[in-house]
Amino acid sequence: LAARIEAQTGCTLESRRALDFGCGVGRMSLPLAQRCEYVYGVDVSPAVLREADDSAKRMNLTNVEWLETTRLAELSGRYDLVISLWVFQHIPSREGEEILATILRGLRPGGVGAIHVTLRPSRALAGLSHWTGKSLRSAYNPVKMARDLDWSYPYMLMTSYSLNRIGRLLEDEGVTEWHA
Repeated sequence: LAARIEAQTGCTLESRRALDFGCGVGRMSLPLAQRCEYVYGVDVSPAVLREADDSAKRMNLTNVEWLETTRLAELSGRYDLVISLWVFQHIPSREGEEILATILRGLRPGGVGAIHVTLRPSRALAGLSHWTGKSLRSAYNPVKMARDLDWSYPYMLMTSYSLNRIGRLLEDEGVTEWHA
């Protein structure tokens, strides 16, 4: 990812102050801290932030700070690199768009980022029909769908986003160049 960011943007990570949104136990934050000037690891879970901090201490990394997501707005203007991978699909789209706007507003001028979102298909109903291999009329039976689910498995929220809405949000926040 670092090589791709550097190739795409022409910047290096060494002088960057990074925000890792949804950092979890630090799998991305800790390697970033080895290359970046400073890293803010942000997550919703205090338990995983403690685990990330323990790992940072074991690695003698002192240039990383762990914060809960409720403190995201406090970081405004403090970072010029944003990383968020495999996070937004677990946040309802309207809430995720607000969070993304907050992240983008907090990014310093000239900042760069890699933000992963799951995009919804442009023709969702046609995709459902294709996915089931049946006509939409016979495929959409909520009772049958519920009966066929394995209820012993803990299902996780999976949200998709509209590329058009994300594009407008990026434009509204002053992002002039982006790639999907």
